[in-house]
Amino acid sequence: LGTRDGGPAPRLRFLRGVVMLLGYLVMEGCLHVSAQQQHVTDIGGHTSGSLGGLSATVDPRQLSDPLPWRGMPMVSLPTTVTFTPPSTVTFTTPAPPIMQMITTQPALAAVDVRSQLASESDEQVDRVDGEKEVEQEQKQSKNMEKQSTTLAATTTTTTTTTASPPLFLSPQRSAGGELPPKEQVSFVTTSTVHPSATSTRHASTTSSTSPLHTSTTHVHRKTSTDVAPSPPSKLRRGPRRLWRLPVSSEEPGKVFAAARRSGKFMPGKAFAYQSGPLPTNAWWQNFASAADPATLEGSIFQMPYVIMATSWAVHVMQPIMGHRHTQSYSRASGVSLGLQETRSVNGPMAEAWDELSLTLGWRGGGSWPLKVPLVRGSPYITAEYNGTSPRIASEQSLRLHEGTAFIVIDGKLQVCNDHTGLQGRVFSFDLMEPGSTWFVFAPDSPDANLTWRCQSSPFSLSATHPIHGAVRVALTNDCTTSSGSKHCEGSLNGENSSEYSKLLVQHAGIYPRSAEIDFSVDGNKGIVTWRWGVGILGGWQRRPLLLLAWPVHVPLFSAMDRGTIVSSAATPFRDVRGATMAVAADTWQMHYDLFPDVGLRSPRPIDERFRHRILQTLRGPLPALWNGALPDREFELPLMYELGVGDTYFSGQMVARLARLVSIAGELGESEEPYFADMVERLSLRVAAWLKMDSNTPFIYDKTWGGIISCGCYLGDCEGGCEPRCKNDQNASSSPEKCPAMNDAGLNFGNGVYNGHHFHYGYWIYAAAVLAKYNPKWERTWHHQILALVRDYANPSREDPSFPVVRHKDWFLGFSWADGLLTASANGANQESMSEAVNAYYAIYAYGAALEGKVDFADDLKDFGRIWMAMEAHGAETYWHVRHKSQVYTNSDFPHHMVGIFSDHAATQVSGRHDYEASGVHLLPFTPAAEEYLKKADWVQEHFKVYKETCAKEAECANSWQWSLCLEQAVLDQSLALQCLDALPLDAFSTSNAAACGNSMTSSLYWVATRPAA
Repeated sequence: LGTRDGGPAPRLRFLRGVVMLLGYLVMEGCLHVSAQQQHVTDIGGHTSGSLGGLSATVDPRQLSDPLPWRGMPMVSLPTTVTFTPPSTVTFTTPAPPIMQMITTQPALAAVDVRSQLASESDEQVDRVDGEKEVEQEQKQSKNMEKQSTTLAATTTTTTTTTASPPLFLSPQRSAGGELPPKEQVSFVTTSTVHPSATSTRHASTTSSTSPLHTSTTHVHRKTSTDVAPSPPSKLRRGPRRLWRLPVSSEEPGKVFAAARRSGKFMPGKAFAYQSGPLPTNAWWQNFASAADPATLEGSIFQMPYVIMATSWAVHVMQPIMGHRHTQSYSRASGVSLGLQETRSVNGPMAEAWDELSLTLGWRGGGSWPLKVPLVRGSPYITAEYNGTSPRIASEQSLRLHEGTAFIVIDGKLQVCNDHTGLQGRVFSFDLMEPGSTWFVFAPDSPDANLTWRCQSSPFSLSATHPIHGAVRVALTNDCTTSSGSKHCEGSLNGENSSEYSKLLVQHAGIYPRSAEIDFSVDGNKGIVTWRWGVGILGGWQRRPLLLLAWPVHVPLFSAMDRGTIVSSAATPFRDVRGATMAVAADTWQMHYDLFPDVGLRSPRPIDERFRHRILQTLRGPLPALWNGALPDREFELPLMYELGVGDTYFSGQMVARLARLVSIAGELGESEEPYFADMVERLSLRVAAWLKMDSNTPFIYDKTWGGIISCGCYLGDCEGGCEPRCKNDQNASSSPEKCPAMNDAGLNFGNGVYNGHHFHYGYWIYAAAVLAKYNPKWERTWHHQILALVRDYANPSREDPSFPVVRHKDWFLGFSWADGLLTASANGANQESMSEAVNAYYAIYAYGAALEGKVDFADDLKDFGRIWMAMEAHGAETYWHVRHKSQVYTNSDFPHHMVGIFSDHAATQVSGRHDYEASGVHLLPFTPAAEEYLKKADWVQEHFKVYKETCAKEAECANSWQWSLCLEQAVLDQSLALQCLDALPLDAFSTSNAAACGNSMTSSLYWVATRPAA
């Protein structure tokens, strides 16, 4: 059938006809759906359903549980359920009394069968030949839409659930080693988030008898993972969905030497039940890297809570703000949610994860007695129990009322003592010392006769017997009785948290368990869509998901999406990422302005006034300020980098510098000149010296974690008497286990432990993009090596068995984390150079653009690069670029208008650096992508002024970073920027200048010449 990285994709036009036939069968009531992935499971009791006239009741004890591979475990029902119209499903559940704060549940919306039948089939059809064929298919599609609209408007079926523990509704997952299809017609209940075929969830490979596993009912046609559906992007109207398929099926161990680790930097207990590529830079990497997760170094910033996982529970803590840019947290002020009995339980472990969630698991008796899905942005923390007894506890005591400890249950005061069995579903309590108020939400299970025992000092609330279901906790006020405390300044007090408390109770019945992300592009607009798989507390009503948004999210919402913000309910959460807002919605969409699809060029043409000057600097006779009077066409890497000896960071910068010169020369029409061919040949040889398997510093595939690392190089000191060489084992290609990077975290800026791979490899991928355009034969020779580097930090697909998904990206915040396997610290993960992160994803775009029309994945790859670049730039704009009146930080926090390093719990300047260095690091490199990073002139104006002042105070700045100041000035004034460049010293772009070795005079003039005219 062909692969994405090889031959052409198969034509799939016949699938449209199949989909239309299926639609006809649905309307005729003849479609039979296997219930092997039955959607509705009510844990702890029987499942009953009435679907289109067919009723079925299944005992959960009869359910089989196949071994999951790359998704959440699924249940299989030993029956076939026939679906006949009507096909829209709603739920009705027992509605016990509820507190007055809960409003009446609104009617549930109907499933849009039209979108499932029409749009899904559209996206699977290959490019069609001829305008007439397109028109004919569009007419057929319109007819189907009309028929499906009629069907969706006239169908009403009800499924009634009868048992009380939680109902789990999941996005599509894969099971038993079967990858999710990329084309499906889904018949889903209105209680679930619509499933997507573009994302699966990494889950434990162990079997389980837990009845908590469910899946989505759908009908699908399988698509091979090697097939690249090629939607008619040039003919389609509206957004084009990006397919999250592997960009290559080539095993990286065939193009680079492969090795397994031993000794240092091995996966810890967190991954005890996992296989396949493992995350190295995830937002929860602290937990995976710490020797003991029950420490500050092992904590997880779930947002809004800081989570510490112990052998029996998760400890839930509220961040406490010190200044606007630092926060702390204390175990003594939080609450624990976990188990009463822990003798036979082993954990915590990473049971499953996806882009927006991590499920912690505690294992015992061949199953998972406790799971805690940590979902970014959830104001609740939820624990799922499988035949175990819940316990909520704190190191603090309850606040006394007239000498007696009380707890509020369903709105009524109850005495808390160790002798009374308490019943209810909404528990609220005040802790004395931290002055906080917490909620506990329990399943409403009258048949189970669930009771709780309350202890006041230290506080605990324990179930009297095991349950199969979920329990949730949530902070409603952090300053109930401590409004005078420092961390309570500007926070809610006990009286005005009522609206938020009501909101928590109203939406407590549904909780997120997993998530998925879809991407689509419409011209220069990118849309990132988040959906969640959910569970429902037994006996509770289904309402929209309640999540929290931060300042990085809200500006990306459309006007319609902003209507889901509950502005009347102020939350108690503010942290280093800003104040939060409550959002009630099952789906989020973030809208980004994308970098224009202009290939390797700038979005604007070269100003003709600068053309002659650029050519003189490139060709000669003008010196290019790098090696005496030599022009830039003579640029050459230092000998060690020519030979493939050394680090991948500075060598990458210089290779990309040469590639940039080639690209500019090509744009200037110089591709027929002899010197141009010489430059292309030189670039081809220099990149190949590093990509070949027997390189002096070879790349190797790390089979333990799933990534490409540099072998590392201890430079031999021969004092100029020999060629540069590595004095470590010269047979690294045949014995990669001996590579020094496998055990030396300080080598090559931590490349061997996955620090900053996107910084390093972004330069190499950009060079490959230029060669793909100007030396396509070379690119075809090294195609799989290049794709291995692409997949290392920018793999879009969880179906890739060799690499994790977009290694560095924090999808919730949009930007990346540079830290790798050494992340375990109380301050958490961090990233410094945002401009290089933007450049890394620009390189992905550039490579896709250079291959457009040559390989099937090119369109998707370039648009992935554009979206990820926009996400990174927006993160920088929110958290690194400080304005006089910024929403998060102000210039009083950062007088230089730039955050140096942003981490989990602090935004700081870089210790040991000069102020001008901190600014310069956040500006390089200047490629067309810098336009995204510097497009807000108001911030550039504020930052440039201070940068210029600090640089003028230090003579060393003129010798190292002055060039970046000139190029930032070009955003404001081309003429003054040119004068600034003319004043640079003669060695400003010398390869010995670490600050400028990745830039050139030609590239600098090109940047000035492509700025908007003043």
